[in-house]
Amino acid sequence: MTDRAEILLQIAASAAESRDLRDLLTLARPLMAELHPLDRLAIAHTDAGRARVHYVAAEGSVAEGIESDLYKGSHLEWVHENRRALIQRDAQRPIVPFDERAHSRGIASYVVVPVVAAGDFVSTLSVASQEPGSPWCDEVEFLQLVAGQLAGTIAADLRFLAATEANRHKDEVLAVLAHEMRSPLTTIVGFAGLISGPNPLPDSIRAEAMEVIGRSARRLSFLIDDLTAASAVEKGTLRIDVCDVDLADIARKAASEFPDLEFVDRAAPAPVKADADRLLQVVVNLLANVRRYGKPPVELTTNVEGDHSLMSVADAGPGFRPEIVERLFQKYATLGSSRGTGIGLWLVRQIVEVHGGTVSAGNRAEGGAEIRIALPAAR
Repeated sequence: MTDRAEILLQIAASAAESRDLRDLLTLARPLMAELHPLDRLAIAHTDAGRARVHYVAAEGSVAEGIESDLYKGSHLEWVHENRRALIQRDAQRPIVPFDERAHSRGIASYVVVPVVAAGDFVSTLSVASQEPGSPWCDEVEFLQLVAGQLAGTIAADLRFLAATEANRHKDEVLAVLAHEMRSPLTTIVGFAGLISGPNPLPDSIRAEAMEVIGRSARRLSFLIDDLTAASAVEKGTLRIDVCDVDLADIARKAASEFPDLEFVDRAAPAPVKADADRLLQVVVNLLANVRRYGKPPVELTTNVEGDHSLMSVADAGPGFRPEIVERLFQKYATLGSSRGTGIGLWLVRQIVEVHGGTVSAGNRAEGGAEIRIALPAAR
């Protein structure tokens, strides 16, 4: 009989020698195969927003090329919520929604155990077979020992990956901001030079130039407000100055900042007690998102239903892809090839929730994307 204690000692030694998580699993797989055959050894973890599952698998594992999936309905979600092992002897008899997907990828049976470090759930460790009824299904206790042996290394590597990803996002945000700021700055400098030039301008052209300068300056102001608000949210210091506000007024004021968009005004009175500047920031971010990814006309709707004042921003574009909706309001999420900072819609959710409201997204039956906001109605 294979000595399980010896295998655990060798796995611990492999953890000390490994370069990264993939290398760790690749070193551990043949050691574990001395006990029972296995076709996949993998770690699954998620991001702070729990939108997607990210996999790291040992070299040569079945479905090795699958790097991520939706979190909802996954094995990781089940283990995280139940804090115990998930044992599947035959994936043709689903326990969780992802079993059908696992079966389509050649996985017939598996065991998924939680990885816990310093009392915190950090990931899962899974062993899978291409045959139903894998003997690993009866080795949960041993797999939990393996997970415990590797927990410190896994947690440290995931923290490093998270820090590296955060730094990458910050670099990307800075690059996007530099691009976003250059356009209004160039406009301001160009029109200011035109106004102050030696040749006098007709009053009508001068007035139009001043309006363009003002609009470009406000666009810069909105970008800076997003950055300062994002920093305040992270620190828990976002300030809210509450007053009587009508969502219809906010919607129309935000629309005035986008003269290039065609609007359908369906705004009816919708009173709330809120910070008017923060709500304007919310709607400006929604409309900026439409301009970048959607298609006019843009329908702005506000009204009151029961105890809530509602607002929706809808467009006639292609709508949201299903996988996008899951992470739409996640920090640094972007929707397509036209990159933004990735903080706009995240900030929308933060501001709405600070006001005791909710924000949701979806596609309309008649086509196009729609984002809906519900806030407590003022009495």
